[in-house]
Amino acid sequence: MTANMRRSTDQPDWRHWLTLAAEHRLAGEHEDAVTALRAARRSVLARSEPVGEANVLLMDGLLIQDAGDHTRAAELFVAVGAALDGVSGSAAATLRVHALTVRGALHRMHGEYRTAHRLLTQAALEAGDPDGRVAAHNELGMTARYAGRYDEAAEHYARARAELESAHGPDHPELATVHHNLSGLAHARGDIAEAQRAAWLAVEIRERALGPDHPATVADRGALAAVLISAGRVAEAETILEEVLAAVEQSYGGEHHEVAVVLHNLGSAAFTSGHHGRAGELLARSLALKEKALGPAHPELASTLCNLAQVLQANGQSAAAVELFRRAVAVLAADTETDHPIAVICREALQNLTS
Repeated sequence: MTANMRRSTDQPDWRHWLTLAAEHRLAGEHEDAVTALRAARRSVLARSEPVGEANVLLMDGLLIQDAGDHTRAAELFVAVGAALDGVSGSAAATLRVHALTVRGALHRMHGEYRTAHRLLTQAALEAGDPDGRVAAHNELGMTARYAGRYDEAAEHYARARAELESAHGPDHPELATVHHNLSGLAHARGDIAEAQRAAWLAVEIRERALGPDHPATVADRGALAAVLISAGRVAEAETILEEVLAAVEQSYGGEHHEVAVVLHNLGSAAFTSGHHGRAGELLARSLALKEKALGPAHPELASTLCNLAQVLQANGQSAAAVELFRRAVAVLAADTETDHPIAVICREALQNLTS
């Protein structure tokens, strides 16, 4: 237990403990967050407050989601709404919106973009405060981007940025998240200069707010490295990615989805450098981890399938490349636009390989 928690044992109110749990979660201190949550739960049980109960359920779901149990997290997020049934007031309304947003985000993580869009649109419409609208529009932007609807994504990110700057000014730490996502969108559109600008800005804001070693800052640096690969700064990108990989493996272990993301980018860097053997090994490892974390039909697999297929094609393994290109198209077909850029690349490759 940290010093802050030891000093705070004379403050048993659930609000205090949940604030502490949120602070520990933000700092990446999972065990301390769980300890604070237990204290909050005891306080809520002693008072029988529905809003307190709902807050505890929400934080419990977030921490369980962080630990990787998405099924249980989803159940807790739904339970937030049940706990608030018949409860009025702004606090209850804010909690309902928060629960809708995290439910939508969870569906987005699972590649269920239509369900995510429905829940997040409801959250954005019901949000009565800027922070609620920012969270909903940021998630709507991510959902639209992954589904291949780039113009729609840009609109939501612009709304989130405007709401944040209007409510909190231009230096709010959460703007790092928006700039991170704007960089990803610009990268997907091929605007590498804008992608670099937004990625550097995300890193700078996050480092000021949370320090260079926080998991969110590490993720920002990883996203920057992916852009640097496309900018031709491959050696610089590889140096960053090796540092990011070490940090992610230390934080989450070697089997985590975030490890797969870094391996994918390292594979892309190796392929760009002409090191096809290393690229194939890294991308195959990334694909295996993604399949383990997300299942065999998640849309996120498409980028790794496509890149690995390109490596195989470059190595003269056309039959194996065709199989992966076809699989990439298939995993995108269910919940994305037909003109999704990765699907277009894969269909063109298939036409060239099979004609």
